[in-house]
Amino acid sequence: MLEQKLGQRAFADHNRKWTIDVPAILRYQTTMAEYSKHQKKIIDRYYDNRDTIMIVKLQEIVTEIYLASAEGTKKRLWKRAADAMTNLKIHPTVIERILEKKKPEVLAEHLREWQTRSTKPTKRPRSS
Repeated sequence: MLEQKLGQRAFADHNRKWTIDVPAILRYQTTMAEYSKHQKKIIDRYYDNRDTIMIVKLQEIVTEIYLASAEGTKKRLWKRAADAMTNLKIHPTVIERILEKKKPEVLAEHLREWQTRSTKPTKRPRSS
């Protein structure tokens, strides 16, 4: 049963009544969107280096796949590898071919290629 009260919304869920202060939720959402200048720079740097972060993550996954002995662990690691490749925006057919073979050597070879392609010159600080 839905009831509306002054600034609050109540609803029933499995015979329990929950009350949410709607304006408080809206205040929380607006404050989360406001980042300091320092926080914005950190977020920007993360997204600038996201491809490098994903390549490092894939390298760690390849190592873990080599060392894994249980099939369940390998399955979970290959799923993580697929997610990381998707985040790198690798073409879906390439991802499918790698996942069909399920050989860490194949993934490592592709990683070597992607790493040389994604290497970009670093910014040097200006000398004064």
